[in-house]
Amino acid sequence: MSASGERLRRARMDAGFRSGRAAAEALGISTATYAAHENGTRRFGPEEARRYARFFHVTPAWLLAVDDQKPGYMAGFKEGDTPSQPLAGPAPTGSSRQALVAEYDLEKPLIPKDGRKAEALLPFHHTDSWALPKAYLIQTLKADPEKTVIVSVLDGDMAPTFLPGDKVIVDLGQRQPLEDGAYLLAKPVRIARLKFTDRESGVVLVGYDNPNHGSEAVSIDRLTILGRVCAIIGRR
Repeated sequence: MSASGERLRRARMDAGFRSGRAAAEALGISTATYAAHENGTRRFGPEEARRYARFFHVTPAWLLAVDDQKPGYMAGFKEGDTPSQPLAGPAPTGSSRQALVAEYDLEKPLIPKDGRKAEALLPFHHTDSWALPKAYLIQTLKADPEKTVIVSVLDGDMAPTFLPGDKVIVDLGQRQPLEDGAYLLAKPVRIARLKFTDRESGVVLVGYDNPNHGSEAVSIDRLTILGRVCAIIGRR
């Protein structure tokens, strides 16, 4: 593997993509082309380096192995800090105190090629990555750092709690709700507040914080729950 290919692999893994195929699908390029760039059988030039750099949040010079400085594309937090915006700038990557959390665009579904299942945490385009303190995720939000993502609120259903464009943290590991709260639902994609009315029968009240929206009691089996909304991280 070439130096640039190894750096591309490292940038891809640091950005939260478990395989080259998942990264290629999110980038919208051929899996074979990406694999060749990463394993070094085909070199990539400045234009490809700029595209990869923007997507993986590193510098083109570092990807092309003309800059030996370690890419610090995510700024760190002190333990216990609450982040409020995407992070960029020099910082120690791979820190055991930080979790690299992927941000997804819920308005851009990821359509797997050749009928293969998408390997991303959510079947939507990955748009950014955030460095969040693991202590904040685990101790404050009770969230699993390995299954946490960030998404933007699409509508005003949950106003004034969440406004369109707000970014929220979602724990995808909590798809079986154990407590009342806000959850990210699919079919259609939306955030709603679930409140158990009868745990034995599995009936929940699906409601919204917007006073103009009503609520309905449904069986939890009828809902496709993607995860629990843990906190708001950025307000537009």
